[in-house]
Amino acid sequence: MAVKSFPVPCHPFNAMQQSRGFTLLEVLIALIIMAIGSLGLGQLQLISLKNNQSSYFRSQANQLAYDMIERMRINSTVAHLYLGTVVGTGSGTEAQCTQCKDPSTPCLPSQLAALDLCVWQVQLAKLRTGATGVVSKNNGVYSISISWNDPAVYAGVVTVVSNPSVQLTLSFLL
Repeated sequence: MAVKSFPVPCHPFNAMQQSRGFTLLEVLIALIIMAIGSLGLGQLQLISLKNNQSSYFRSQANQLAYDMIERMRINSTVAHLYLGTVVGTGSGTEAQCTQCKDPSTPCLPSQLAALDLCVWQVQLAKLRTGATGVVSKNNGVYSISISWNDPAVYAGVVTVVSNPSVQLTLSFLL
């Protein structure tokens, strides 16, 4: 039995040349998809960094509130001296707090309260310039509120917020 052979058409556009253009189109589409995916990953990383910074501020504010609670418990005889508002301003060092610095003289409870408030003011300034701490008392229950500006909270919101603030409040009994 004889094997039939068919002549191969000889024209410039054979099957191999047609598939090359199709492969190039697939590569271009794949590159576009990967570029869009990379932009999405970059945006995800940016949001993650903003949320991480916001979480850091919140945990620092929590630490400062508990620190003030413990200072008030130690010096509970003059707890009324801690009531009021403290705005975090200053040089950012505790060297500006001069009360009770001399170890040879005893420190009065009122002086210790003034030192505690001064140190708290410096710590609030380290948290965020303009951070505000408020100690209040209502029906025998003390509350400590700390508020600070956190633009990361409103990131992605269409409306412009002129003063984006966050507040943390803890209540306790002495």
